[in-house]
Amino acid sequence: MPMSPDLFLCLTGPLAPVALHADGPTHVRPPPPDSDSDSDSERLVRDPLRIGENLYTSEHFAVHWGTERGPELAHVEVLLDHLERAWTEGIERFGHAPHETSATTFLNVYIGNTGSRTPELDFPGAYVTQDADGVPYIVVNTEILPYADAYPEYLEGVAVHEMYHVFQFITGTFPYSRRANNSWYWEGTANWFSEQVLPDNSWTHANGALYPLAPHVSLTHASLAPSDPYAGRQYATTAFARFLTEQTGDDQLIARSWQRAGDEPSPLVVLDGLLAESGTGIDELFSWFGAYTVTFDYDHGHHYADWLDVYLDTTPDERWVAVLTGEGSAEPLAPPSGLLPRPHGYNVVRLDAPVDDTLVIDFVPEETGSEGSPARFYLRAVSLREGAPTYAEVTDGPAEAGQYRVTGVAGADEVHLIVSAQPPAWESNEETFGYTVAVGPPPEDESVDEPVESTDSGAPPAQDTTTDAPTRGDKSTGCTTGPSPRRRPLYVGFLFPLLVWGRSRRGARPARREERGQ
Repeated sequence: MPMSPDLFLCLTGPLAPVALHADGPTHVRPPPPDSDSDSDSERLVRDPLRIGENLYTSEHFAVHWGTERGPELAHVEVLLDHLERAWTEGIERFGHAPHETSATTFLNVYIGNTGSRTPELDFPGAYVTQDADGVPYIVVNTEILPYADAYPEYLEGVAVHEMYHVFQFITGTFPYSRRANNSWYWEGTANWFSEQVLPDNSWTHANGALYPLAPHVSLTHASLAPSDPYAGRQYATTAFARFLTEQTGDDQLIARSWQRAGDEPSPLVVLDGLLAESGTGIDELFSWFGAYTVTFDYDHGHHYADWLDVYLDTTPDERWVAVLTGEGSAEPLAPPSGLLPRPHGYNVVRLDAPVDDTLVIDFVPEETGSEGSPARFYLRAVSLREGAPTYAEVTDGPAEAGQYRVTGVAGADEVHLIVSAQPPAWESNEETFGYTVAVGPPPEDESVDEPVESTDSGAPPAQDTTTDAPTRGDKSTGCTTGPSPRRRPLYVGFLFPLLVWGRSRRGARPARREERGQ
């Protein structure tokens, strides 16, 4: 059933631990006699919220609800099926560990807004938190359970997303607080998990499609403040987690970052250490991220592309800082101050129908950011012919002030220059990094020496960093042809936290709590 994008504005995510202790375990009360979902488990029920009313169990979960607005049992069973699948995928496929109490007690799920001391939710979604004993539990708004009938992929996506928050809490890593606001990684990787478990569920991919609409914003930006035009951006970072997974060929990388972080509070530092084991690093890979996001050159990228079409009707389009004709820019361009890249943000300059086979790039970076941090930039390019991407590594390492060339762009429909700001250290996620750039064909009387050759579509080198070109697959000449963009008919749906960003940027002030997890 199609729906309006404004129909669902909701939020999922972890909350601070609730200061309630669990009652001593009690034996499971079986489901009602007319149910076929009785559990044969020997696990016990612990009820930290002391609801004490309705209970329904599966192999690993106990669902509690009150005496008001109770759910239909069929909908509870659907929710449990989704949670059990996510439990199995997280443990067996991605190597996560269940909570130490899971061998003897159920993981609790509370249906909120049903009275009897059940939690109240002011958004149609779900969240995960911990009780005072450190055991995670899930809270689901009773309003979304009927979506099992009307919008089944929605409820499926919410359940799987929330289950990854449970695994995140169990690891005890990457603080979710004001001092270390890692919610960009909590939410982005929970969405990543949903995409991995549910690759054909269009709704799970809806968040990542938002990323290129404001690529200058820092990768690590995280906010839910209604005054922030990029509130909710943390959910869109699923695109970066997918990018890392595909370019390294390692679908365990993200899960290992949670499992092996230890006391390190920064996900980027942990990821960099894991990537170093295969001869690459976070700076090398992030420098390619913008180029691959231009066309969503990912597995199942057609879902992102379809959602982008929806957002373009309602959300400010900040994909490019400049759009040029094939003749390029006669004078150096300075991006608008509001679109300058922030730490681990990037800009895109688009040139349509280049008039020459060679593109000359004059780049002049500022030495420091707006708050005094040392600047560091990388340049990459992608040309499109009938939608098929061809990539070029414009600079080998950080870009210095100078002139660079890319060849092989004749006949391209578009060429996109990616300017990514990747400072070695920075003061805040709001710090900006300035530069000027001129893009165009070489002067008619100028010969071209030592051009940077463009390469066929592929992926950045993760296992072998000796090649100058992105690769994905067998390497022969340092490059391979990657998949062409895939598009399918638009599936009009909406996933849990989407328009926290999209609607707030249109001026709406949705009812929600600020800074969950603080």
